[in-house]
Amino acid sequence: YFMTNNTADSPAVLLERRGSIAYVTLNQPENRNTLSRHLATELRDVLNRLHEDDTLKAAVLTGAGQDFSLGGSYDDFAEGMSRDLARLLEDIILGIVAAPIPFIAAINGQAAGAGMSLALACDLRVAEPRTKLNIAYGMIGASTDGGMSWFLPRYAGFSAATELLYTQPVLRAARAQELSLVHRVSEPGELNACAEQLAEQIAGSASHTVRAAKSMLAARYVVELEEHMHAEHEFFARGVLTEDFRNAVHAMQRGEIPSFD
Repeated sequence: YFMTNNTADSPAVLLERRGSIAYVTLNQPENRNTLSRHLATELRDVLNRLHEDDTLKAAVLTGAGQDFSLGGSYDDFAEGMSRDLARLLEDIILGIVAAPIPFIAAINGQAAGAGMSLALACDLRVAEPRTKLNIAYGMIGASTDGGMSWFLPRYAGFSAATELLYTQPVLRAARAQELSLVHRVSEPGELNACAEQLAEQIAGSASHTVRAAKSMLAARYVVELEEHMHAEHEFFARGVLTEDFRNAVHAMQRGEIPSFD
C-alpha cells in the first residue's frame, strides 16, 4: 500500500496500485468510514496524488469493513466543524469529478449522507444486494451537501429526484439500479470482483480514449457543479445553526433516533 503521510501506522485512506488501476479504500471501519476531518483530509490528499499520475486509467473507491461510508462525523459536527467538513467535501467531490480518469464506487453496505454524495460523484457505481443508499440528511434536520441535490436529478430524472429529496427513503440496490443510481449489482460476496472486472474493462482501452471520454463528459459539468455546491453549502451552513440540527446531532451521539416537533 502507498500510505498518506498523516498517520503512518494506521492511515485513514489506503491507496494501492495494480497495473494501471488505483484502488482507494476508506480505512476507518471502526467508525464505519464516517467522513471525519482526518479521513476527509487524507482522501483529498490521495485524490490530488492520483491527478498527478498520467499512467493511470481507472480508480476504484470502496470502504473497509461493513460499510462504504456513513457520511459526516457527528462528533465533528458537535465540535463546530461543519463548515470545515463541507469545504473538504466540496474539494473531494470536485477532485473525483474533475479527475482525468474514471472512478468506480464499489458500494459495500451502506452509503449514507455525504457517503452517498461521495458514491454519486464517481463515474460508475457497483453495488451488492445488501447495499443501501441513504440520503439521511433529514434525519438530523440538515440539507444536502456534496452535490447530492445536483447529482440526483441528472441520474434519476427530475421527477424521481423530487420525491427522493422530499421523502429521503433508504434505497436498496435493486431500486437504486432502477433509478440509474447504480450501474451494476454484483452477486453476494462478489462486489470487489465485479468492480475490478469493470475497472479492467476500462483499463483495456487506450489511455487517450479513456481520458478524453472522461474529460468530455465532465467538462460541461464541473463549473456548474462547483457553483451548485457553493449554494448547497450555504443552505447547509444555515441548517447547522438551527436548534433541530443541534438536538438531532446530540441525539445521534447518544444512539437515539432524533425527532422533530
